[in-house]
Amino acid sequence: MVVSVGETPAEDTFTLAVLAGGRGERLGGRVKPLAQLDGETLAERILRVLGPEAKETFLVAPARLTGRLAELALVVEDPGEGPGQAVYAAARLAQAPWLLVVAGDHVAPCPALLRRLWAQRQGVDAVVVRAEGRLQGTYALFRRDAVTALDAPGPRSLREIFSAVRVQEVSEDALSDEERAALQDVDTPEDAARFGISLPPPER
Repeated sequence: MVVSVGETPAEDTFTLAVLAGGRGERLGGRVKPLAQLDGETLAERILRVLGPEAKETFLVAPARLTGRLAELALVVEDPGEGPGQAVYAAARLAQAPWLLVVAGDHVAPCPALLRRLWAQRQGVDAVVVRAEGRLQGTYALFRRDAVTALDAPGPRSLREIFSAVRVQEVSEDALSDEERAALQDVDTPEDAARFGISLPPPER
């Protein structure tokens, strides 16, 4: 499936950064982006659906996973100090002016949600859905320069980024069912069972 975000000149493109860090503690230490659904890992699924229109694709992962993910996309080492620093690390290496951040445990990546975020990027530094009373920062669009302008070594949380930049919020009420489904992720064994996901062995 190819995502079309419209005619985008070279200066108005995005880097896709799939976040593959985290300890997966509620899943017994399993690496969630390597969980499988319909014969492919969740990381592969996100890259397949959202990657074709990106200028480049990153997997932001801890060093221990570099070898297991290197065949999927360019691996950027996750500093391991929270998702804010993972986004900061990707932004510092990205070539495109925009950074689409998607957590590697999202089950149903959605081209329509990408197009919705993309359409509302003018005049702001980040576009993100507010759902369930909070900003859904693990499926969001960031202006690269706004993130890299933050002080090194970078923010530890996504909340710190949102508090420091101009944010365009998208209401959950505006989303289609498909777009809402794109925000679903895998946190527990019950989630995996509900989606029919095969979990990888625990990390040693």
